[in-house]
Amino acid sequence: MADVMIKITEFVMGFAPYGIGALVACVAGTIGGKMMTTIAKFFVADYAAIPAGMFVVYPLAVGAAGVKGAGIVMSAVFFESLGLPLGLVPILAAIWPVIDIPHTTGNVTGDMVGTMAACAKFGKVDWNVFNADA
Repeated sequence: MADVMIKITEFVMGFAPYGIGALVACVAGTIGGKMMTTIAKFFVADYAAIPAGMFVVYPLAVGAAGVKGAGIVMSAVFFESLGLPLGLVPILAAIWPVIDIPHTTGNVTGDMVGTMAACAKFGKVDWNVFNADA
């Protein structure tokens, strides 16, 4: 049964980029160029803030991991601090899956690197297993 569920999930996820692309195109056509400029500024600021988030925010937000929608709420705070209109928050919620991918990647990568660094420091890594071919 698990194999069937994995196959169904893979099938559905194959269409996800098209759906998200269509959603972004629809939003861009609906809100116009001026609002898209503001969204583009947010994207640039958001991606520029990822390193700061990895070293400042993530260590402080350990208890918020896995809370659905917490990123949207935190982005609203980020919007407010940058002086951006809070009317963009619903649009952000619509395109959140695109933005969340690098956030999750950075979070998971940071967790793995931190775990390996700690294990290596305390001599808990079996380097023969680590370096073995899969």
